Amino acid sequence: MDVFSPGKSVNYSCDPGYSLVGKSSLHCTDNASWSTPHPRCEVSSVLQCPSPPSIEGGSHNSQEVEVFIPGMVVNYSCDPGFSLLGEASIYCTESGNWSLPPPQCAGGCGAPPRLSFAELTEEHRNQTAFPVGKTVRYACRPGYSRHPTVPPALTCLSNHTWSEARAFCKRKQCRYPEAPKNGRVVVLTDLLFGSIVNYTCEEGHRLVGQSLRRCELFGADVAWSGDLPICQKVVCPAPQIQNGKISVIKHRYRYKDTVNFTCHEGFTLRGHSMAQCSANRRWHPPVPVCEQVVMCLPPPGIANGEHSSPSSDMFGVGALVHYRCKPGFVLIGNESVRCMPDGAWSRPLPRCEAGCVRPGVGNREAIGLESLYRPGDIITIECNAVNVPRGPHKSQCQPGGTWDPPLPACSRVKRCSKPPAIPHGWHSGLAKAVFAPGTSVSYSCEPGFALTGMASIHCTESGAWSHPPPVCQAVKCPLPPNITNGKLESNISDTFPYGASVSYSCNAGYSLAGNAFINCTALGTWSQPPPRCEEIRCVFPEVQGVKKATSGNTYRFGTNITLECDDGYMLEGISQIQCQEDFSWDPPVPACKLTSRKSGSVGLGVAAAAVLLLLGAGIIWKIISKQKQGFYHTYENYNYKTALDQITEKKCSCLA
Repeated sequence: MDVFSPGKSVNYSCDPGYSLVGKSSLHCTDNASWSTPHPRCEVSSVLQCPSPPSIEGGSHNSQEVEVFIPGMVVNYSCDPGFSLLGEASIYCTESGNWSLPPPQCAGGCGAPPRLSFAELTEEHRNQTAFPVGKTVRYACRPGYSRHPTVPPALTCLSNHTWSEARAFCKRKQCRYPEAPKNGRVVVLTDLLFGSIVNYTCEEGHRLVGQSLRRCELFGADVAWSGDLPICQKVVCPAPQIQNGKISVIKHRYRYKDTVNFTCHEGFTLRGHSMAQCSANRRWHPPVPVCEQVVMCLPPPGIANGEHSSPSSDMFGVGALVHYRCKPGFVLIGNESVRCMPDGAWSRPLPRCEAGCVRPGVGNREAIGLESLYRPGDIITIECNAVNVPRGPHKSQCQPGGTWDPPLPACSRVKRCSKPPAIPHGWHSGLAKAVFAPGTSVSYSCEPGFALTGMASIHCTESGAWSHPPPVCQAVKCPLPPNITNGKLESNISDTFPYGASVSYSCNAGYSLAGNAFINCTALGTWSQPPPRCEEIRCVFPEVQGVKKATSGNTYRFGTNITLECDDGYMLEGISQIQCQEDFSWDPPVPACKLTSRKSGSVGLGVAAAAVLLLLGAGIIWKIISKQKQGFYHTYENYNYKTALDQITEKKCSCLA
């Protein structure tokens, strides 16, 4: 396998003579890198065995193996015409020696073959060498009986092999199994020793006991294992429904029994009104529930209006009541109210106010959409095909039902019909049927579409529109930008419509800075700059009490560093650390601690310390640092995604 998905794991093993240090398996992480730390193979410190001894007339199966470690097994076999005497295998012991003695190859036959249906008689059971012409006898194993026409014996032939082992023992047979009441038995193969039968029940019954039985030994004979299962009728528990009742009450309900459910007054049924006892001892459909019914009082009245509800005292949840106004009044607000789950009517209630009657212009052939207008409504006067307004074109409905300014008169003129609709867009003249010369309409597109053509057209004196309608075309974004040391995660296509989203991820050893996702906007551009992939580098910290020859070094993600202390210093912590994805070292950076010096140096150190204490702690540290040239040895191992046998080391040192 060349590519591994996140969660997949691989196992490592070492060649003979080497032992594994670390975890034996690694797994692929979500950031497309292998888990750490990586294991390694080191030369085993245990004793090794010499090459296995050779035998005359035979050989072993490890001729190509060079290293033999404790526990390894070598198998011997004899050349044609020879038979093996003794154990065919020897193994390497913990002391570095082979288990003895090795086998021998001699003329004649070795141990007779093991048979699945028979075993050697007692007199030949432990013998390993037989002369040519020797005959051995077998006895049938338990569960088998003698075949009357085939002798149970093998003979050592002149070619040092045993004669063919014929089936002189046959399997015993169990009696035909009994079928349970309301069920049946299925014979899968036959009734011989070791065979299996299966039990099933008729519809409406369930099996109690083991569904499989095997033909097994029973004393000196064979019989079916276990007890005969039984088939019981399916029984469902008595259904319970609060605030309701069931049609048939029983102590026990059997398969396919049905019951009907009803609720008490003031409650309504949620679910199915009928259920049936199914084969899995459950009711199907599930038992319903009775929920309390919520009702609303009669809806309130409004001034100068009335509602259309019937003469009812109560209304159920969801019931709608419509309002209408008296002649000369117009309805303000929603024309209907609904009974809510809390037993109240939806708010606010509508109201009726005095309105303006649709005006007639000139010869009363003006076009209007409403028969009554609300106070504050503004209308544009539009005449029929042979008239055009003179004076003001707009008028507003005033409280009391009058128009201001006064309505104009009309004269003959040509007008335009409704402008054409466009897919995925609309125009500003949807509320009008005809348009006077000079009237303009503007087109707009739905989100994700861009306007191509004239966004605004006007009605000309000839009664035609000035330009063809524009077109709304789907917005598309260009290919998303690439990022250095990273890649796009989403499926890349040739087009990216409005709303499309792509995501980025970084290569191993880099960390994502910024938002991983960008979206195609309604303007045909990507929503934000793409993220960046910044290299993961760990800073090696200054260690208290130790100075490094080169300070401020940084190391790449996955780098392993092995630390050592010079003579006279002791390492506190784990010697090998690795740069992590979060820019930290794991395990933490150890320290090199000064240990006790040799006797001559101790005497000088004590004397020097007594004098230096008078000069201050800073001078003491400087002298000790000059007397002891302790330093770190660091081994950097840039081994992420590198095989064990390809690990390289880079050595540097840091002075204390």
